[in-house]
Amino acid sequence: VGDGTTALGTFALYSQNSDSDNEETGNVGVGYKASFYNETGKGNTYLGYEAGLGVSGQSNSYNIGIGDQSMKLIRTGTENVCVGGKTMQDLDAGTLAGSSSSNVFVGYEAGSGAWANTQTVGVVAVGQGAMSGLLDNVDGTVAIGNAALAALTTGAGNTAIGYNSCL
Repeated sequence: VGDGTTALGTFALYSQNSDSDNEETGNVGVGYKASFYNETGKGNTYLGYEAGLGVSGQSNSYNIGIGDQSMKLIRTGTENVCVGGKTMQDLDAGTLAGSSSSNVFVGYEAGSGAWANTQTVGVVAVGQGAMSGLLDNVDGTVAIGNAALAALTTGAGNTAIGYNSCL
């Protein structure tokens, strides 16, 4: 189970099982199936319908997912911050996509496209639909604005600022 854990909602933190007796996990899951599959992860906050749902047998730590299906299929990724419905949602390409870490997505469907099976690190996308295309090898990319870099599919280190920039 895990000390310091808060679950509110049907099946929230359903699979939570700490590594040892009375281990402090400090997870928060609020909403239907919030952080459902996260078994031994620590320090997560998931708020919303299927936020941080996860994948069976996988655990993740130190993530914040706020919004329905935010980080829905996270596997082992850490230190991601997602605010908005369906942010960083489609990580089902494989284990590498689901291990993406240190990313920030803010805005409805930011980073919501189908991800390739590559780990993504250090991306910042702010704006509705920002970086919502197929993401493959886009480390260190920054997109700010509604639909900024929405058509980006590959290429690391890009910067786009403004409404529909680099669409």
